[in-house]
Amino acid sequence: MPVSAKTPVYFHSFSYITSNDPPLFSKTSKPASKSTNDLFLESCLLSSGVTSSKTIGSLNTSISTFVTDMHDTECYEKFNATLEPAKDESGNIIPQAVHVKLEAKEKNWYRIHIGGDLKQSTDGISGGGSMGSSNLTIPEVQMTSSLTLRNLSGSCGLSKVAYNVSQTGSTSFNLGHVQPVFNEVVGKGERRYGVEYDEVDWEEERSYRETKKGVYASFRKGSAPSSTGSYLQTNWSLTLRNILPTLHPTIPYAHSSPSEIISESGPNLKHSLKLTAASNGAYLRKDKYVPGRGIDSKLELEFAGPPGDTGFIKSEFSSSLHIPLYSSLLTHHICLNSGILKVLNFGGLCNPVSNVSDRFFGGGVLRGFKKGGIGPRCKTEGEGGTLGGEVYHNASFQLSTPFPHPVIEEMGGRVFCFTNFMALSNLKDVASIKAVKDSTRVSVGAGVAVPLASLGRLEASWSKVLRKGEGDLVQPMQFGLNFCVG
Repeated sequence: MPVSAKTPVYFHSFSYITSNDPPLFSKTSKPASKSTNDLFLESCLLSSGVTSSKTIGSLNTSISTFVTDMHDTECYEKFNATLEPAKDESGNIIPQAVHVKLEAKEKNWYRIHIGGDLKQSTDGISGGGSMGSSNLTIPEVQMTSSLTLRNLSGSCGLSKVAYNVSQTGSTSFNLGHVQPVFNEVVGKGERRYGVEYDEVDWEEERSYRETKKGVYASFRKGSAPSSTGSYLQTNWSLTLRNILPTLHPTIPYAHSSPSEIISESGPNLKHSLKLTAASNGAYLRKDKYVPGRGIDSKLELEFAGPPGDTGFIKSEFSSSLHIPLYSSLLTHHICLNSGILKVLNFGGLCNPVSNVSDRFFGGGVLRGFKKGGIGPRCKTEGEGGTLGGEVYHNASFQLSTPFPHPVIEEMGGRVFCFTNFMALSNLKDVASIKAVKDSTRVSVGAGVAVPLASLGRLEASWSKVLRKGEGDLVQPMQFGLNFCVG
C-alpha cells in the first residue's frame, strides 16, 4: 500500500533514549541517566497534537512542532524524533499504528557564565515605559555572572541566579525560575517567578536614578515574545521603588535635579497586575521586524493599587498594517500607537498624582527627536528635565522598498521614507481636539532598516522636523535598534 500524507495512522507509543556524556567523576563508562521525565514528554506530545493526529501528514507536522518546542526549552544539544511501526508485546506489527522514537542529547545540568551581555527588561520589575517596546535605542552592555540549573525536576525548568554591572555602574540581581508548560487545555506556555533587584540610570534623560526591589510571577499562553506567534500573558509584581535625584557635582549633599523631580523622590510601593495580548508577528510575512505584508497588534492593560501606595489603570494599544504595492516592490506601512494613564487614589490609600516612573516618555520612538525629547518638561532648562505624560498617540506612515544591493536585500534590508505624528501630554491638557492638535509634533525623513533575527531591526534614519514645541530636543540623525515597524 503506497504511503502518502493522507494515509490514516494513529499514535500508539513512544520511547525516549539519551546519549548523555558520563558524569565527570564517574568510575565507569556507563552513560548518565536521562533527566527528562516520561510524563512530561507525554504531556508535550499531547499539547503538540501528536497523539491526536490521524494521518501521516498531520503527524509529521505535529512531530516537527514538538521537536521545535523541545529545542526551545534550552535543555538539549540535539533532539530528534523518528516514526517507526508500532509492535505488540509479541513483536508483531500493529496495522496503522505508529511508534515515536525520541533521541536526544541533554545539556549539562548546570551552566556558569561570566562575561558580557546586553541589558534586557524582564517580566518582573518593569519600568515606567517609553511607548512600549518601540524605542530606537542602542542596547546597554553589562558584565554578568550567572549560574543556571537545567531540568532538575525532569520537566525542562530553568533556575537561574545572576548578578550584573552595567557600563554606567548600575547593578542588578535576579533569582528566578522559568517552567515551560505543555498540556491539552492550555497548550504551550510558560510560568515564571522570582525576586529581583535593579538599578536604572535615568540621569541623562530624567535627572534621577531609580532602584527597584521586588517579587514577580507571570504566566504566558502561546509563543515567547522573542519568537513569532500570538500569546496571552499575565504579570503580577510587588515592587519597592526609590527615586534618587542626581547629586550636585561640586556641592556636598546637594542635588542638581529640577525641583519637580526632587519633589517626587523617595520610596514608593507598586503592586500591579498586567495583562498582555499580542499577535506578535503571527500574521506578518517575510520578517517580523521588516515585514512585506500583513497585520500586527498588541494590547496591554495594567492595574495598580493597594497594598501599594501607587494606584492607576494604564492601557497601551499598537497596531500596524502592511500593504504590498506593485508586485511587492513597494510596501505601504501604517502604524498606530496610543496609551493612557488614569490615576486611582482608592479613597486616599494611594497617591493622587501619577508617579514619574509610571508615565509615558516620548522621543526616540518619534524619529527626529531625542529620547525623552518631547512632552511635559520641568521649568528648568536642560536635557534632563523631562517629566513624562499620561496620554499619547503616535502615527507613522511609511513607504519601503527592498535595498538595492543584493546581499543586504537577501538579509531582508529595506529602504524607507516616513511621516511621523506624535503628541504626549497630561490628561488635564487634552480637554479638546484643538489641544491635542496643538501638542502634536511632526517629522519626515528616510532611512534604512535591516532585521537582526530575534534582536529587532538595525535602523539608521535622517529626519526633518516640521513641527515641534518649546523645549523639545531635536536629533535629525538616529541609529540603533528598533523593536517594531512604527
